[in-house]
Amino acid sequence: MDNDDICRNWKETLADYVVNPACVRNDKIYFVGTVKDHALYTYDTKSGDTKEFYPGDMWNPVIDGEYVYYMDVENNYRLCRFHLRERNPEVLTTDRVDAFNIGNGYIYYATADATDPVLKFMNLDGSNPYVLAEGVYTHISLTSKNVYFQEFGVDGILYHSPIGSYSYSAFEEAGKK
Repeated sequence: MDNDDICRNWKETLADYVVNPACVRNDKIYFVGTVKDHALYTYDTKSGDTKEFYPGDMWNPVIDGEYVYYMDVENNYRLCRFHLRERNPEVLTTDRVDAFNIGNGYIYYATADATDPVLKFMNLDGSNPYVLAEGVYTHISLTSKNVYFQEFGVDGILYHSPIGSYSYSAFEEAGKK
């Protein structure tokens, strides 16, 4: 028996609908509903149970520490969060957020507002927002030291900035082989 046979034998259908497994914590997969609503659900990997965890109309939930961060679809995709136990929603920005990523005490997010698209970062509680770059940016990725991002529609140029820095530059190593 090879690895392909082993994997085929372990395959099991967990849902008969589209599931985007946004994040995992304590044996639970968190995902947004795609059938009847966009509430946050959990799939318990031990029991096989699926339950609604938090009502609402959200997208792209991310767990960081004791909070779930998400885009509030009902309210122009503004960025919000709620505490895992208390579940009180907090609005972090009223900007329309198109993409975001979290790490090292910061949230980096892109807004594609037709008149003023920018890439911003702020503290996890929504304080001290700062415009890092003007334009439409995507592929926001964080490491322990840097944030990397690309301008939408521009291939071959990757930008980077030290986490929390107010400047950025082209990442020269990205294009080298």
